[in-house]
Amino acid sequence: MEHSNPARGLTALYLTFLLASCGGSSQPADCVEPPTEVFVSAEEVPLEMRELSPGIAIEGFGIRALRGCEDLDGPLAAFNWWTVRDAEGSDEYGAQVSQFLIAMGARILAFGDVQEVIEAPPGRAPDDTPWIQATLQLPLYPSARDMAGMLASREYLEIGAFKLTEQDNDDYDFVLMRCFFGCESVQSNPAFVTPDTTSLKIAHLFNASQEELAAAVPALEAELAASGLGRLYFAGYAWAQPFARLDPEIPGSDIGRGFWNDGLLLVIPAADVPITDILELDAYRAFRAITSRDAFTVVAP
Repeated sequence: MEHSNPARGLTALYLTFLLASCGGSSQPADCVEPPTEVFVSAEEVPLEMRELSPGIAIEGFGIRALRGCEDLDGPLAAFNWWTVRDAEGSDEYGAQVSQFLIAMGARILAFGDVQEVIEAPPGRAPDDTPWIQATLQLPLYPSARDMAGMLASREYLEIGAFKLTEQDNDDYDFVLMRCFFGCESVQSNPAFVTPDTTSLKIAHLFNASQEELAAAVPALEAELAASGLGRLYFAGYAWAQPFARLDPEIPGSDIGRGFWNDGLLLVIPAADVPITDILELDAYRAFRAITSRDAFTVVAP
């Protein structure tokens, strides 16, 4: 494949993602604090790799919470929901980024392609992009600072232009998720990829409050296990987005992608179990009664 010039890729990165939107729930009514952020300088990287245009360069990268009064402590799952246009380039990028992830102690929660769309909201998302993409990738970063440090590194800036410029806005949704279920067991496993990582999964995207998700998880986990129909694997909630800080500073330089759901559930079904049987469980019916913008897909490696 032909490699992108890092500076040209960064220019496209900034221009493409300047107006990113996210559908996570709004700031708590009683919160007066600004969103928490972490920041890592990239100023040790040669200027020619950071320069967007004469006199304007990237100073560094950070991660910013979507809402005030919420911390960035602990691991974050990077929800990559995208459609690959350049398979060779994507494979090469993935192989190189995997080395970053392994070195920092990250894990792969899930990856795979959409095999079946069970349900999707009508029409298109509010930013006129598709609700359903073709590929799900869900790495688990040890911390927000680890991800910001990767983005600010010379090594990543040498390869990152591919991921940041190969897709247009229709092709790629991204958000960092706080784990509500499943991440502790994945983090404690020394393997970068496990059999659970590569198993077939039901992916359920939804809108609901984080309090509603937290209340639903125990019942979903218990009834799935008791029924023998499958098991809850992951529950996450939209929590943060990356940003670039420019020198001189230019407001609004968030590097995000449109994301119009609040959360994600991943369920591993038992062999030969119809997906509809899982959705008819009492706990699942109760959860669906309080969610909106639901999308169900089957994802398989």
